[in-house]
Amino acid sequence: MVTIEAMGCQTAIAEQILAPGGDDLLTLKGNHRKAAAAVQQHFPQEIEPNLLGREEANVFDAFDDSHGRLVRRSV
Repeated sequence: MVTIEAMGCQTAIAEQILAPGGDDLLTLKGNHRKAAAAVQQHFPQEIEPNLLGREEANVFDAFDDSHGRLVRRSV
């Protein structure tokens, strides 16, 4: 399992991770407008209803105001 930020969103890098059978978890930011819109549409319809362990105790929600901007991370 590889977790990687924006650099890993390049197709060539993702392919190098997947080719030998790896899995990846890529960070998607709003400046990737087309991909972000697709995920925002797909997730609540197809993924969210099937998640197990949706109790509040299993949710992490944090705010970070570093680098001059406010970022919310929710897992």
